[in-house]
Amino acid sequence: PRMWWNRLDGFLQNQVKCVPARADRCCYVLYQAKSTSRTTRVSTQNENKKGERPVDWLEQSVDYILDPITGSKAINKTVLAVILIHVDDLLIAASKVTAEQIMKIVRQHFKIGSELVNAFTFTGQKVEKKHGVVEVSQQKQIEELHEVALHKGSADREKLTPTQHTEFRSVLGMLNWLQSRTQFHMSYRFSRSASAAASPTVGDAKLLNQTVRLLRGNPQKLYFWPLTGKLRVLGYGDASYKNNTDDSSQRGMVVFIAQNRVATQNGN
Repeated sequence: PRMWWNRLDGFLQNQVKCVPARADRCCYVLYQAKSTSRTTRVSTQNENKKGERPVDWLEQSVDYILDPITGSKAINKTVLAVILIHVDDLLIAASKVTAEQIMKIVRQHFKIGSELVNAFTFTGQKVEKKHGVVEVSQQKQIEELHEVALHKGSADREKLTPTQHTEFRSVLGMLNWLQSRTQFHMSYRFSRSASAAASPTVGDAKLLNQTVRLLRGNPQKLYFWPLTGKLRVLGYGDASYKNNTDDSSQRGMVVFIAQNRVATQNGN
């Protein structure tokens, strides 16, 4: 496995000229340098003595805080392609022309089992592109979910047997994979069950089984819409104090990539 990783990693960096992302070593980005020519812009009162706007200083400061040593690899560059790898599977997101250029290089170095476009399964997630919208689902994994087997008449405070405890952790692991990918509406329920994983009771197993049933009856799909123009990153955070039954606190957050705001007909 190590030899294969070294070969594939070296190929993507040296032959395809991709750069591995710091956040995920199995994610590679193909950049193109932007034009270095500068256009003349009208000076404003918001510029400082060096001709920089406050937003320029803010972006530089944030970049320094995030990576004080080398800075961002994406500065003054345009993303041409993103490649994800999982063992010997490659998922490429790029324009049709760029993707074909990359695949031409790949075919010269590797024997490819199959090439699928706009409809495939990657790491257990079914991906399909329809009319420009990318749909991601995990229906197969949801159908494979099972409940923890419990004995009739068991009291909620009773500890699970070693066999039931193993089964509890197995179901929890399957839910973790789902809630961290496509079934985000189950994140809170999963969090509460995960907090009891060290020593679960029959009551904890009942709540876990309830989550399984709710997920089977209400599966979700992710939809990625085509975005244009200059994009924004939006984040929403929330927290509650002692909102759980054990008096512990809970927090959560969601992050979106969105287009710039567009005025509606009524001016809002």
